[in-house]
Amino acid sequence: MKKSVWSGYFVDKNPEDMITLFEETGYKYCELSYEHGEMLIKRDVDIARTGRIFREFASAHGISMPQGHVPLSLKICQSKDDLEQMKRYLDLYDVIGIKYCVIHCDKFIGRGIGRDEILARNIAALKELGDYIKDTELVICIENLNIFPIDTDDILYMTDRLDKNHFAVCFDTGHLNMNGGDLIKFVRKCGNLIKALHIADNEGREDQHMMPCGRGTINFVALFKELKKIGYDGLYNLEIPGETDAPHEVKMLKLRYISEMMDILDQLSEERVERG
Repeated sequence: MKKSVWSGYFVDKNPEDMITLFEETGYKYCELSYEHGEMLIKRDVDIARTGRIFREFASAHGISMPQGHVPLSLKICQSKDDLEQMKRYLDLYDVIGIKYCVIHCDKFIGRGIGRDEILARNIAALKELGDYIKDTELVICIENLNIFPIDTDDILYMTDRLDKNHFAVCFDTGHLNMNGGDLIKFVRKCGNLIKALHIADNEGREDQHMMPCGRGTINFVALFKELKKIGYDGLYNLEIPGETDAPHEVKMLKLRYISEMMDILDQLSEERVERG
């Protein structure tokens, strides 16, 4: 299991300090958060140089970032400038070595637009991004959200109309749980389209972004068993801002606990797979 915590866990640190803190707690992987992506992209107009320097720094500290999140604020269907800015992030992430780029579709909140039009506009914008990255190994991962897209139907409708070489799914466990979705069915329906994970728990009412095995309601042993059945081999990446309101020393202790907890969940889910 490739244990990972998204870099926004240390959103108050610069990208290099974030890397050294993950190294200190024994991690080898993390998802680059959009906040750290923004810090990097603002450094220099030469995106390639920024990405190369940061990639070399992370590599020297034993940290790999195969997964990254692009900014939530960019409305890819409603602003040409936002779409162009999204391309700059894809350029940066490509140089850093991020393959799986997690994206939020444009939800058109308060715009009075129907589902079919929302789907059509998102597909058009995603196709433009797909054309832009066609000569790279980048894969844009569409995340299930709390408004749109919520479950598999809309996600699979879009991926069926996009280039499978460059589009996949980011499965957010917390979003689906708060919407009353069936996590096991989601995994089975999306199958090997799932290339990225946002692991978080909640009590089924709101997006609390808690670590597993607390007061949340998700059965992570059963979920991890199902992910292994479909052959998922990407990051088991925790996105848990609900755990960050703590002194620095406690946050570091939580990271060490999370690492051990994930080892146990990994072992338990392996045993379930073997037993059938």
